[in-house]
Amino acid sequence: MEEEEKMRYMTTGERLDFKRGIEQGMQQGIEQGFLQAFSKQCLMVAKQIARKFHSRSEDELPKLMKLSPDDLSELGELLFDFNSLEQVHEWISQKGVKC
Repeated sequence: MEEEEKMRYMTTGERLDFKRGIEQGMQQGIEQGFLQAFSKQCLMVAKQIARKFHSRSEDELPKLMKLSPDDLSELGELLFDFNSLEQVHEWISQKGVKC
């Protein structure tokens, strides 16, 4: 009984604010998770480019971060078909990213 007496009643407004806060926190968590996953994918593709074409992944990463997630996935697949770093940069430029 003592615990019940200590619990404070929440008004309708407080419940709505609480619900909005939970929803906002969940949305921020989803966005943060998406950004972390995208960053890891960019790093992986940058390392693949660096290994295949003997470049530095640090040089490629900023360009990759400007691609859309779909374009980054496509580049990851097309990477096997490119024969030079210039071809990679040309493809990235065609996507609207300055190399």
